[in-house]
Amino acid sequence: MASYLARRLLWMIPTFLGITLVTFALIHLAPGDPTSALGSPEQLGTGGQAAARAFREAMGLDQPLPQRYLRWLTKLARADFGLSSYDQRPVLDKLAEALPTTLLLSSLGLLFSFALAIPLGVAGAGRKGSLLDQGLSAGLLGLYSLPSFWIAILLVMVLTGGRFLAWFPAQGLRSPGAEEWGLIRRGLDLAWHLTLPVFCLGYAQLALVARHLRSGMLEALRQDYVLMARAKGLSEGAVLYRHALRNALVPLVTLLGLSVPTLVGGSVIVEQVFGLPGMGRLGFQAIATRDYNTVMAVTTLAALLTMAGVLLSDLLYSMVDPRIRRGSAP
Repeated sequence: MASYLARRLLWMIPTFLGITLVTFALIHLAPGDPTSALGSPEQLGTGGQAAARAFREAMGLDQPLPQRYLRWLTKLARADFGLSSYDQRPVLDKLAEALPTTLLLSSLGLLFSFALAIPLGVAGAGRKGSLLDQGLSAGLLGLYSLPSFWIAILLVMVLTGGRFLAWFPAQGLRSPGAEEWGLIRRGLDLAWHLTLPVFCLGYAQLALVARHLRSGMLEALRQDYVLMARAKGLSEGAVLYRHALRNALVPLVTLLGLSVPTLVGGSVIVEQVFGLPGMGRLGFQAIATRDYNTVMAVTTLAALLTMAGVLLSDLLYSMVDPRIRRGSAP
């Protein structure tokens, strides 16, 4: 296992370098730079243009692109993401403020999707062809087809007091004055604020996982060990959950790792709509203001989280399926 893990970590290095190189080239080759927000040369005047040139030199934007990338890699090796060109704050401090919100939101979205997908997938497979199975299949397909930004805006309009009901807050993570409340009340307030964002982030993954689990369950129910379990007189619940489900869960380990980039990417829309101070919103604002250092920091962290999720799924897969030779993987 140690040698397999070491090889996988080594293979992650060129992947990481490729992601960061492409991202760095795209944002620096796009028209404009951080000084574009200051105005046109005519609007800046002589003094303003001189200040813009000084700013570009201080940020290293006057250097060739390969030299800028090597300079960025050197700083990254020291865990230094530089200063934000938007507010001159250390980018690492901004990441430290935004990362907990995104991790909390993504973790709850993952928990929500898998916790509901498993019983729904089992129920559909256990009653194949019934009205329940057809209804679940149609509902999950429809849910998967709906875009997250449309669902988020619709929920804000309908359930946050926009036009109809005022059941949930529309923005933020806590109510005014929540700092003075007790721990339990603050926790309930946080859950109240996160209900809609978590649903928007996890509903598509819920539909995908439930459909995959149903297919895996149907395949498992045709195996000889299930027929043997039924021949022994076991109840249908024992057959489904103790025998078929344990083997149908193995392919879901792969989906667990692939869910990480989906949830991290989806947080951009969800955090922006619901006003959550996470990495998605930070990245969106950084792109809008051409804050190169912050964009690279958000991309780097997202890439590391994605690769860690994929690596975790591979390790879990090799543990739950003994047929996999750990030493033969690249």
